[in-house]
Amino acid sequence: MKRILTTALCVMAIFSSAFSGYAQEPVLMVLPALMKQVNSEIEGQRIPWFQGQGKHDVKVAAIFSEESTLVKTVKGDYSYTLYRFTYKVDKLLEGELPEKKLMFYVERRFPTRESGIKFKELWPFHKDKTLIFKLRKGSERFLIVSIEQ
Repeated sequence: MKRILTTALCVMAIFSSAFSGYAQEPVLMVLPALMKQVNSEIEGQRIPWFQGQGKHDVKVAAIFSEESTLVKTVKGDYSYTLYRFTYKVDKLLEGELPEKKLMFYVERRFPTRESGIKFKELWPFHKDKTLIFKLRKGSERFLIVSIEQ
């Protein structure tokens, strides 16, 4: 029993360190001039899935409009790609939003083929797909605090 518990704790420690490493600062930095091209942002450029806690000022349903791949790089066993997405606001569900579109950057981290790492990812950004965005007003742009399908 003690051996099983030790093994389980070791596995949890390995996975928690892998996920905490992923939650750190983004590898690809967005230049200040490029940040002026968007009206919303995601903290750390990582997808904030179904964040029930924390407050939001605006909730919208928006449909995929455009995707631009800006830069791609490899660091260790992972490939990092920076995307700029545009979503057209379909329905205002809560609050007020003066914009008709949401434009933001997302960094995608994916294992390289050579790494041999098996990885399944929930990637919400698909053509003709509607997503629910919860936003909080920021000093320069809206902060996306939750993305829901």
